[in-house]
Amino acid sequence: MPLLAAEQHDDSTGVAQEDVQHTAEPPSDAYRASSEKLWPTSRNQKKYGARVRDALHTVMMDSGGAAYARLVWQLGFTIVEVRMSPDNMTAFVLWDAHDDSLFSAEREIGYRLSQLRRDIGRLLGMRHTPRLEFRLDRLSQEQQDVEDAFERLRADR
Repeated sequence: MPLLAAEQHDDSTGVAQEDVQHTAEPPSDAYRASSEKLWPTSRNQKKYGARVRDALHTVMMDSGGAAYARLVWQLGFTIVEVRMSPDNMTAFVLWDAHDDSLFSAEREIGYRLSQLRRDIGRLLGMRHTPRLEFRLDRLSQEQQDVEDAFERLRADR
């Protein structure tokens, strides 16, 4: 993810301070599902997905509650991307966590799912809160084997 850096000078000390801002970069086409190439995401889906992602981040990080502290800080839960269904009624949340705590993170998400949906609904202020469907953003062993075989074929060329 590229970073934008801008220097700001503090007049009292005369020392330059660096202000780093993260920019959201859409995933490359190689990362997208094959269905995404056939039926591309509409502008409305992208906009609503960004709103849901920001609401999830706000609820989990800025609420200050201990409810999500274990999930985020101890298990390393991160949201990779949020994709919306064409009718905007389902949010597919791609997530990842520390290698040794994937099962615990998945169990914790299942436990907190209704609370997350309720908090997001309050924050968004929308009539219909999307159903949240969490999907691990990793390849299965079988998918990884296929990817490795393709990589070996590319290398042999």
